[in-house]
Amino acid sequence: MKKIRFPSGSFIYNQGDIPGGVYFLESGKLGVKLGEKILHKCSGSVGEWSLFNIPSSETVVAEEESLFTFIEVDEFLEKVKPSVVVDIIESLQERLQTADEALKKIMAEFSGSWREDKKRKRREASFSLKSPVFSDYARMKHFLFEGNYDEALEIASRYVQKDLPEDLRSEFMIWQCICEASKAPKRTKHLLMRMKASLPLSMQLTSRRYFEFLTYGGTLDPVLKVYAKTGFHFPVGTLVVEEGEESYQLFVVLQGYLEVFKRSEEEEGSEIFLSFLRPGEFFGEAAITGHKRLASVRTITPVDLIALDSQQFKKEISDHPSFGLSIAKGELLRIQNVVQLMEIFACEDRKKRIRAFLKIFPDVIENARFKVDELAEILHVELVTLITTLRSSGFLVGSDGTIKPG
Repeated sequence: MKKIRFPSGSFIYNQGDIPGGVYFLESGKLGVKLGEKILHKCSGSVGEWSLFNIPSSETVVAEEESLFTFIEVDEFLEKVKPSVVVDIIESLQERLQTADEALKKIMAEFSGSWREDKKRKRREASFSLKSPVFSDYARMKHFLFEGNYDEALEIASRYVQKDLPEDLRSEFMIWQCICEASKAPKRTKHLLMRMKASLPLSMQLTSRRYFEFLTYGGTLDPVLKVYAKTGFHFPVGTLVVEEGEESYQLFVVLQGYLEVFKRSEEEEGSEIFLSFLRPGEFFGEAAITGHKRLASVRTITPVDLIALDSQQFKKEISDHPSFGLSIAKGELLRIQNVVQLMEIFACEDRKKRIRAFLKIFPDVIENARFKVDELAEILHVELVTLITTLRSSGFLVGSDGTIKPG
């Protein structure tokens, strides 16, 4: 740890650099350039990219003579302090919000110039976080971890019998087994075998890993421990947060993919795509400050995520600083994605725009099983141009329009 002073006008680091460590601003003023947007900072941290060896998506300049406390990566990771991790997350949240606002402006302008018949129509959600099934799901977990096994088992058993998407019904089936195992621990291995026989191997649910831990023991991953108590499983088409609503929870994605979108202010019934969320990323940060939601988030594959209110969030980081660092990494990856999307939608050449999008999001395209008309709406390109570019880039387009890796 040492003090470093930068004269006014000095570059702390540039976009594409991997900083040498983390800088904590003691005095002075910084300009953080994210795309075409500049955030002015008089406190907080920068350089967190170094902790995960990720090239920076921002350029940081000293707008005044600035004094920093500088900590190299090895020294920082040797003894992680929870309070410092919280400060880093809040600093990243501020920069992420700046990048999001810049992208929203670009996308609103971009969408406004697109033909009326080609604009993205608002999709009806199959479920929302407010749906009774998820209220009961949260109650089931609360009963279970309070030791009220019969009440928890009653909820799980009831939903196993209902007509639900296969993945959501399987989720309740696993918790039904966990509830039964909690009542009769000697039956745990038998119940695990029953569960495995009932679920397809492809059904990779986080709750399944938790049940295997309960059966075989070992070291419990802190993230898995948090998921067991406060996690949710959502099927495709679930509206997790809605633009304009009060924010009480923030979320960490463990498995699956979501899309971020905003209502069109000019065209009723239309929506504007903003970004995707991947495993390891973090959203709903408005809950930390209590602001209303600035955008909506909807699942595009089955999703496992952790839901925390502001107090739970800080407690989990205090108990498990490594969990906090995983959230910080997720925020950095989101900033990276948002800046990349700004660059993509600044590109007027439609074929280049498509290729850049495919290069950044191949995992999303593969796992979300997009259809060409859906992707054409997101990218604001004609179907013929999209299909031709997909095929020349090694993707296949099925007879039903589904995009698949070649």
